[in-house]
Amino acid sequence: MSHPDDGPALHMAGCSSRVSIPRPERLAEYWRGRRDPSPNLIQWMADGLIDTISGDDVPFLASLVESARKEG
Repeated sequence: MSHPDDGPALHMAGCSSRVSIPRPERLAEYWRGRRDPSPNLIQWMADGLIDTISGDDVPFLASLVESARKEG
């Protein structure tokens, strides 16, 4: 996990970022606790702060990328 300010700071320093996104079944635990990381992930992708994403659920990843495209 990182602080929201870390993304811009890393990019300004010339570092790239790779984020591994769990399957929705794993994220459900966060969603039940009203802690949804999706809006932040989508915004960071839209802002170009995430260089590479990975995960096991490709359709879910594609939906996040599509949301980021609409956002950006």
